[in-house]
Amino acid sequence: MIIRFDKLVGKTIAEGRVTVPKEYDTGLDNDKYCALGHSVEITYHLQNGAEIPGRLYHSTNNTTTYYQFYIPDTKDKKYFKDQIGCHRAISIDFNLKTHCLCVSRLKIE
Repeated sequence: MIIRFDKLVGKTIAEGRVTVPKEYDTGLDNDKYCALGHSVEITYHLQNGAEIPGRLYHSTNNTTTYYQFYIPDTKDKKYFKDQIGCHRAISIDFNLKTHCLCVSRLKIE
């Protein structure tokens, strides 16, 4: 299964934290991809060929549960921000089998 979506780049995304749209929660829940309160290792693949270790976690707040990708290492966050922060929007392709999160620039007309 591949999850595909686009996001506008703001402060949170520029730091490598990308929340998965709610429409994919049911599929991730049904596949038991990541238990609530836990995380799994993933790899961010950038358009320039760089690879950054990351994680996908399943969490909860006062109103709902959610899935979010994030980069744990401070140096890697800075590198991601340098590569992605200047873009207005990004496209995300996440392959659940390979744990690869492909991030590319999205051209907005």
